[in-house]
Amino acid sequence: MRRPEVKTDSVEKERGVDAPSPSEPPIDSSTENVIDRIDRLSMPIGFERVMTLQFGDIDEDEEYIELRNSLKFTSSASQLSYGSLQNALDEAEDKAFRAWMLSSRARVSKAEFDIDANIIVGAMRKNAREYLERLKRKHKEASGTAGKSITDADIIAQIVATNPDEWAAIQSKINRAEENVKLYEELHERLAKRAGNLRTMVATARAV
Repeated sequence: MRRPEVKTDSVEKERGVDAPSPSEPPIDSSTENVIDRIDRLSMPIGFERVMTLQFGDIDEDEEYIELRNSLKFTSSASQLSYGSLQNALDEAEDKAFRAWMLSSRARVSKAEFDIDANIIVGAMRKNAREYLERLKRKHKEASGTAGKSITDADIIAQIVATNPDEWAAIQSKINRAEENVKLYEELHERLAKRAGNLRTMVATARAV
């Protein structure tokens, strides 16, 4: 059964819109166009203002040390009055929020780090694969057999054999970046738990 012909041009003209030419790509993938689109890429202005505030100038390591040291109680929480408990709760919730902002900054920084790291690793993998493919072609020309497929393990082994110091350095930095994010996230979890415990104590003291 012959399918009916769909006349997209006439439909578009009825709507007052010129139909796109099928020979033209829908998106210009030229370098200039991509750069221009990246420059215009952003969140809505309200969110951008909040992000600018959140990722303003702070000393991350000093903030981390201050928040980590605040986990130590200077006095027993069970001996505090209701008013003191409420003040401690307000302070704990503020510190938990600061720790959350710090961990958020760490995740964003890690994402930016990953982009750069992936470019470096991608280039190393590309060079290793191309080298192995040349060896495979030579093997096929000499023996007449294609040989085994190139695996990801083969590529990594070739990188390690060719650039051992560079591979060790990039992997070390990747591991350190991952652990760095975990430190900030753990700090936030501990401070959030502290705030939760104080919230329970305030509610108990209020009920007495």
